[in-house]
Amino acid sequence: MLLCVLVAALALVAFLIWRNTEAVSSWVEKSLRPRFPNAARTVCERITTFGDGLRTIHGVSSFLQLVGLSTLIWLLIAVAYVQVAHAYPGRYGI
Repeated sequence: MLLCVLVAALALVAFLIWRNTEAVSSWVEKSLRPRFPNAARTVCERITTFGDGLRTIHGVSSFLQLVGLSTLIWLLIAVAYVQVAHAYPGRYGI
């Protein structure tokens, strides 16, 4: 349950950054600058870069293509783990 809440919160943050990159960046900078000026600048640069990266997804078709590619990559990783587990019989093998 906690994982679902965490994923939903991160999705909301990503949506807010996609929607209002400059506003989120300036809010974070205003919040962090008094105590951590160097960190504020670095975090704001990363928020802006992340927002620019989110803008490369132009529509539902692009999003679905990215989801499909990501799923394929994770499935290949899972297959690799299973193959490694089969390579070691006994205690750790499947």
